[in-house]
Amino acid sequence: MPRMTREEINQAMDEYFCGEIPEYIKGYGQSYLTILTADVVTQEPKELKVTTKDIIQYYAVESRDISSGCRTLAGHSGDWRPIDGMAKMVLEWFKKVNRAVLEREAKKRGMQLRG
Repeated sequence: MPRMTREEINQAMDEYFCGEIPEYIKGYGQSYLTILTADVVTQEPKELKVTTKDIIQYYAVESRDISSGCRTLAGHSGDWRPIDGMAKMVLEWFKKVNRAVLEREAKKRGMQLRG
């Protein structure tokens, strides 16, 4: 996929969230999505920047471990359910704006994208 302009990225984000970009989305581009979350211990607000490599790492390692109730995405650990929800949202974003890089990173880990 060719490099997108900022206008194209903004339009893709607007389409992804049907015109209502949530306040917890703090930044975005073709190679990252920054999400406002909270530290699991202190509950202090924390911005989490997730890259294509982070999301592939999550699906290669973290999402396969069903023995733990805790998962980690881009260095942020917590209950598996909200972490998994964030990972799914980020994965779909990258599929929309940077599928070629996502596929290349997945291939390095012996993975293949579906859908």
